[in-house]
Amino acid sequence: MSQRTPTRNFTLRGGRLPTPIHHQLLQRSSATTLPSRPTHAPAPPLTIDLSGLQRETIRLREDVTTEVENLRHEVISLDERVDILTNTNALLLDLVNDVHQDLLTLMYGEEPQDDVPPPPQPQSIPALVPPFNRNATQFYVMIRGRAPGIYSNLRWTRRLVCGLRHDDAHYLRQDTYEDARTYYLEALQDGDVKLTGRTPGDEGMYGPATIDNNINV
Repeated sequence: MSQRTPTRNFTLRGGRLPTPIHHQLLQRSSATTLPSRPTHAPAPPLTIDLSGLQRETIRLREDVTTEVENLRHEVISLDERVDILTNTNALLLDLVNDVHQDLLTLMYGEEPQDDVPPPPQPQSIPALVPPFNRNATQFYVMIRGRAPGIYSNLRWTRRLVCGLRHDDAHYLRQDTYEDARTYYLEALQDGDVKLTGRTPGDEGMYGPATIDNNINV
């Protein structure tokens, strides 16, 4: 007995049997595969030249260090020039005062006569004192000098003690205003605060001859 080849039964809507066209469509649909997505080539690995970056960083650091060192030397040189000019101005002022006294002696002798009034002293315009900065990072306490007190400007502080003897000039630095004020008040209580080095008419160089400057700010 011959064996039959099994056939597939297809049932379509409406109970109709598949036609040859339907067989072809079914075969095409079963043989059709979805297109695969296009594949992209992998990106090349990112390479960083660490040694080159390190060399460049070292070079930049050396350049910055050199520039900072050059600026520091320039600042030191400027400070030295300012000190020289300040000393020169102080010496010139002392020389002018000496010449003035010599002229008075030549005109009126050692003791001026009672009926001849002495010539009026020249009125100098007081120097412009730098404003005090309560929020500064450093403060300078002057115990002995031309205007004892607390200052926030180092150059002005140096001017007020420039040219004085060691015993007549003393100032130091404090990091906070409270520490500076405490140090000054203790020196004032001990009797160490002294006004030194002032001459008549020097307000134009050193400002008013006062003490306790910037103590209560």
